[in-house]
Amino acid sequence: WWLTVIGFVLVFLTGVHDTLREMGVELLPLSALTPGFVAFQVAALAAMVIHYSRTLSERTETDHQLRHLADKATRDPLSGLFNRAFLESHLDGLGPHARGGLLFIDLDHFKVVNDRFGHTRGDALLRSVAQRIDHTMRDGDIACRWGGDEFVVFLADANPDAADSIARRLLEAFKNIPAGDAADLRIGASMGFAELTDGDWRRTLRRADQALYQAKDRGRGVVAIAS
Repeated sequence: WWLTVIGFVLVFLTGVHDTLREMGVELLPLSALTPGFVAFQVAALAAMVIHYSRTLSERTETDHQLRHLADKATRDPLSGLFNRAFLESHLDGLGPHARGGLLFIDLDHFKVVNDRFGHTRGDALLRSVAQRIDHTMRDGDIACRWGGDEFVVFLADANPDAADSIARRLLEAFKNIPAGDAADLRIGASMGFAELTDGDWRRTLRRADQALYQAKDRGRGVVAIAS
């Protein structure tokens, strides 16, 4: 606003100067107005740069806050993976011709960790598992914490062979996670995979859950593929 006032003052003085010169009176020398206009232009340019810099900074901060709010709405706060609601929404939007499958993961002996070492250690274990899952996933895959010590991963365009390979890599990665101070305790996982064949992801998830229980019946620490 102050630049606007100065600008109007300079324009007014120039008009007065020109009018008086027509009348034979020179109130202000032209050499006094020229530096004023130059200073005004420099100040206006500096003000524009500062204004747009602040605007860009505010927009960046707003975008950051919006992303933070979006993460809070779609991410599980403990594991950092997507939450159940986000995965369900994504699967609902795939349509009837979607390809891929669902990998259901359940940690083995997780309750023992909570009982023997406390929930703090259990939470740390869940974060470590989530990190291994996130690092193993391919572009296009979506991993979420389904609840408790259960995770569900949508494997995009994955057939049973590809799912078996990914699951085995996960099982190998889980072996390196320290479960506690006891040397006899090792954390693994049982997994069940079902291919999405009819566009009904809920039915596919039930089949993956059934395959998960088959994996547990086989002795845990394995992956079972739904037929």
